[in-house]
Amino acid sequence: MDMVFGIALLSAPVILAGTALLYVLLRRNGRKKGRPRVRDLTFCVFAAYVILVWFATLGLSLLLGQNARPSDWEWWFLLNLRPFDWLSPLWKLGWTAGWAEISTGLVFCQLGLNILMFVPFGVLLPVVFPRLRRLWRTGLTGLALTLAIETTQYFTGRSADIDDVLANFAGALIGYAIYRLLDQLLSQRVWWHQMNGRPVEPSAS
Repeated sequence: MDMVFGIALLSAPVILAGTALLYVLLRRNGRKKGRPRVRDLTFCVFAAYVILVWFATLGLSLLLGQNARPSDWEWWFLLNLRPFDWLSPLWKLGWTAGWAEISTGLVFCQLGLNILMFVPFGVLLPVVFPRLRRLWRTGLTGLALTLAIETTQYFTGRSADIDDVLANFAGALIGYAIYRLLDQLLSQRVWWHQMNGRPVEPSAS
């Protein structure tokens, strides 16, 4: 958890400065084209999210080098291509002894954080990019992104884990499901259509 707070603390100034500058540039262009303010804000939120993900997955270790590695994380440098390999003690040692060998708190924390990290991606991507509003397009884009992240992590001295890829992919799909639900619930809201860059229907309010 200390690392999560560290990422948030270090990335906050960059996110605020970057999104503020982006908003100014977008509004300058948006006023000329008659683009709604909420649409520009949506772009800024997505940009802030991308910067935060970059810090969490690549930026912090690239900026701090070896000092970014927690001393008690022995698995930091590794390549794991076997899905859910951390469950192997269960069938080797049995349920009771197997769970005793597994650092469940660390594993589930990692899985949970990796899923949660890509939920906003699944929600925001189809909002910002209309051409990616199909499930398979959002899913493939999320899969491509997480593969790129894991590959870059491995070649910059960090770990690459297929479980992270699967967790990120699951998070993107969950996020897309949330987007579809919101699209149904908010179909009559003007601001929702404006966020999505759609023409506002007369019945929307």
